[in-house]
Formats: sequence, structure tokens, C-alpha cells
Amino acid sequence: MKRIINILLLLLLSISTFAQRFPITVTTILTPPYTTSLSTMAESGSTRLMVNLLVNDVTVSELPVKLHIKMESAGITIESIPTQVVRPMFLGGGEARVLTGDDFAEYLRIDNLNFKGFSKAAYQKSGQLPGGLWKVSVSVRHFYTNSVISNVGTATAWITSYKPPVLTAPKNNDIEPSNAALPLTFSWQASKHVGGTSAIMYRFEMWERRVEGVPAQTVAATIPPIYTMETAGLTATVQPAALALEPGMKYCWRVTAYDPSGMVTIENKGESEVRTFQYLEKCPEVCGLAVELKDNCGYASWEENRVHVGGYNFELYDDAGTVHETLWGGVTKTASIGCEYGQTWHVRVQGICKSNVESEWSDWVDFKTPEKFVAPKRADGTSYECGAEIPERVITNYTLIDNIQKGDTLEDERGTTKYIVHSAIKNDDGSFRGLSYMKLSIWGVKVLGEYNNMKVNTDGVIIGKYAWRTVDMGKGVETPEDIERWADETALLMAGATYYNTIKDTVVLKYSKGIVPFETIEREGNKYYAVTSSGREEITSFIEGKTRVLVKDGDGHELVIDKNGEPMGVEEYKKCGGSKALLRESVREKDAQVAKSGNVKFFGD
Repeated sequence: MKRIINILLLLLLSISTFAQRFPITVTTILTPPYTTSLSTMAESGSTRLMVNLLVNDVTVSELPVKLHIKMESAGITIESIPTQVVRPMFLGGGEARVLTGDDFAEYLRIDNLNFKGFSKAAYQKSGQLPGGLWKVSVSVRHFYTNSVISNVGTATAWITSYKPPVLTAPKNNDIEPSNAALPLTFSWQASKHVGGTSAIMYRFEMWERRVEGVPAQTVAATIPPIYTMETAGLTATVQPAALALEPGMKYCWRVTAYDPSGMVTIENKGESEVRTFQYLEKCPEVCGLAVELKDNCGYASWEENRVHVGGYNFELYDDAGTVHETLWGGVTKTASIGCEYGQTWHVRVQGICKSNVESEWSDWVDFKTPEKFVAPKRADGTSYECGAEIPERVITNYTLIDNIQKGDTLEDERGTTKYIVHSAIKNDDGSFRGLSYMKLSIWGVKVLGEYNNMKVNTDGVIIGKYAWRTVDMGKGVETPEDIERWADETALLMAGATYYNTIKDTVVLKYSKGIVPFETIEREGNKYYAVTSSGREEITSFIEGKTRVLVKDGDGHELVIDKNGEPMGVEEYKKCGGSKALLRESVREKDAQVAKSGNVKFFGD
């Protein structure tokens, strides 16, 4: 306060001393909060620098004048150049004028100033002059002659100048934190100052940077921050969960220093640089999701990625949007999915990286299970045996048998598979192990294998799960459903078809009307007719007396004459027990090899 009083006394003495000697009296005033920013002094409406002009000579009229400004601090002088490009001000006798803000815009342009002891380049970089004790002097000169026509009005002020805070951690473009369970911690250095001390506060701000390539400074200047906090300290801690931060997303942050009292100036509006960091490692999406159909089930698989250390999330929906299965953190899916017949399914998968960071979901993969097979009809309207439904068996007898012997025939719970005991050893828990022939009546095949953990009731029915595998192939199965699927997919390919289903010959039709593709073959009594686009032609001579024969035409169409002499589609024949492997020529040699091995025996019921 004493310093301010002394300054005011000096101003009053200056006015009284020079009021009579110059036609114009100048009074210069600096008002807090003081600034060393020339642009701030020249802002419209700013009163940081004020100049009062009083025209003492009442005889002048439209006097063209200009200002001469000089700013001085320790070793630094900034002064108007004689050739400054400004517009003239016109003053009249007795006029009193107050200059503020934009009245100085032309005078404080750096092109109109001469810098000594502090370069223009340094000022342009920081936008501030150094802090300390500054004296600001203003005088009036004739616009054309440049002669001094006023006193020199001066004002002094102790100006504190602060630097913006310097960010320290995290570094620019770092990936933070190392673990999703940890908070985000930001730090910076205190604002350095010249010319005094003040209670500086800091404002921490953070933004999302969703568009790659947009500069961080642009993000901070154009969109609102997602988080702001005020602190007097030099750190900020952010809980990612509270802000729902996204792994792999980039974020920007900045710290702004400010003086709550508004009495000090901080360079660059107190703003630090704007840095960018990425929140956690981005967990890559799962690639190669595909579904393979086997029987009436889908089997999902995808490319495993070593970064998916937490496994996978897996979702299965039906066409109506009903959730059928959701596995969280499961391993690669290997079990069957979507086994209902004739249903459209939708499946997707998501990877889990370290720290339980989840990837984006994969695209949906759609698949449809086949319609349930309906056995073809004979000419008389009756169904083939393979179309018959297997009735469910209700087990009520759980009394275990004490002993089983060679030659005993055992049935599974569904009654679809029989086992002929070859040897038996009793286990401690009452189950048996040994060798047996597995007999599947629908296929007419019997295969030797090993069994274990087989519990049998006094009715000769196997209860619960058990293990069985072929002696030759080492293929293990544990449930009746597994055995049926194994028999369908593996045993038949190994053993071939039974004598009742083996294709014994192939007939290629030759029509009298040329090679014309047939549409179907019809049977009327003991006669056969090929139906073509040209009509019907009898082909009895080709087929008479033959069964289990593959009929082909020159265009590759195929049809089977089954064991009963009935025409039957190839696909239907396969589903009713025909061998996929033997629906081709040269099958007799393979039949001979299979029979010769001795591991598979054929029989008829």
C-alpha cells in the first residue's frame, strides 16, 4: 500500500510540474491484475493500461497526434519506433480523453515496437514479458513532425509472471495403466514464477479422442471435457470405472494454472501442453468364427489368439432372439450348439485379454440346422424301418447284477445298442470291465471293443454312463448318444455296409432314344420304367433280378434299387443305412478286405 501511495504522489507531482509547460497533460495508470501480455493490454474494454489525455491549450482544433509508449524493466526496454504505422488521433482544445484497451491495439503490435534485452521471438513464443518491476511511460507527439507536445506520464508496478505447469506423467502417447484394477495418476511440475509468490490453483481436464488423427489441441479446444477437477496439489487421480473409460480408447489431458485472486499473470493463459494417452491395451477381436454342421448340430470354432489369456465369451441366440447359451470366460467352444432341427441360429464370440479386458464382439455368424429327416415311403405307403421313432425307456430297476458271463447280451438304456460280452471282470464299485462286441441292429454291424465302468441291472440293462472304445481305433465314447454318433460317422466308414445295404453293382442306363437324363424310376410289379423329359421307357432288362444296385444315367443322375427291389433316392438310402463310402464303383474288393480282417462280422436279424 505504501508503494502505491508513493506512485500516486509521483503522478500528482508530474501533473503539477508539466501542466503549464506542455499543451497536453498525460496521466498513465496500471490497474491490477497486472499483466506483461501486450495483447491483454490491448484487448477491447481492458483497463490493465489506462491513459488520460487533457488538452490544456484551448486554442487548438483537430490537432493530429500519436502516442509514444515505452516499457522498462531490469535490462529490458520496449519502445515505439518513430516510423510506427498508426492512425492519427485528433484532439481539440480543452478536451479530456481516456484511452483503454483497443485504443492501444495499433501501438502495441510488435511490428511497431523496438525490443532491447528481450527478443521479439521470445515474446512471440511465450506471449508474455518477464515478471518484475516495470515502468510504463506514455507521451504524446505531433503526428507529422514527431515533436513531443506533452509530458511523459509514467506508472510502475511489480508484476508477477508465472509459467504454465509442465506435465510429467504419464508421457505423451503412453498406454496407462498397466493393470485395469489400478487408477490413473497424473502429475505435473509447479508453475515457475518471477517477481513474487501467489496461491496458484490448478485445473485438471480430460477429453475423449475418438477420431484418430485429430490433434490433441484441437480436441481440447472444440469439445467439452469428460472430467474436470480443481486442486492446489500437483497430482490428479482418476478412477477409470467411474468414468467408464474404454480399453484401447485414446484420451487427452491438460492442466491449467490460475490465480483465484486474479492478481497475477500466467503465460499462455496458464495452459500446459495437451497430452494423449491410451487407456489399457486394446484387446483384439476374435477372428475366423465359423460354424460347421455335423448331423443336426453346429460346432463353433475360431482362431485362437495368444493375447486372449482370459478365454472367451460366447453367445448363442435362436431366430426369435431367445438366449440359448451364454458362456463368460469359457475356453474355445468344442461342444455342439444349436441342435434343434430346422432352426436358424446366431452365434458370436468375444476375447478376454489380461486384466479381464474384453474385445469387441465378433460379427454374428448365422447357421441353420437341417430339417428332421422323414423316411421315404414305399409304393404301398409304408415307411422304411430307418424312419421309425425310438421309444423312450423308463428305467425303474436299479438292482445291479452280481455277475455277467461270456455270451451275455446287454442293452443300453435306450435299447438301441446291444453288447455281446466276450470277457468280464468285476470292479470294486459293482461295475464291470472287459471285451465285448457292440451290435447296432439298424446297421447290421458288430465291432469288438473294450468297456469299463459298465453297471448292469438284473434285467440286463446298462445303467448310467460307461466307457467303450474299439480295440483297433482307440475311439472312446461314454454315452449311448455318443455311440450312435460314432457308429454313424466312424464305424460304418471302417466296416462298410452290411450285406443288406452294400451296393453290389452299378448299372448305367442306355435308352433307345439316346442318352437322356432320367427324372425318376418307377416300379410296377416286376417291371421298371425310367421317367425322362421325353416320356417313360422300360428298363427292366437292366435291373431285373438285381437288388442293392446303383443306377446311373449318362448325365450323372443316380438312384438306388434297395434290397426289396424298390427305387430309392441315394440320400434317403444313405440315411436309412446305406454306406456313404461304398456308393461308388469297385466296392466288392473293399468288402472282401473288410471281411478278411476278422474284426468286423456281419449278420442278419
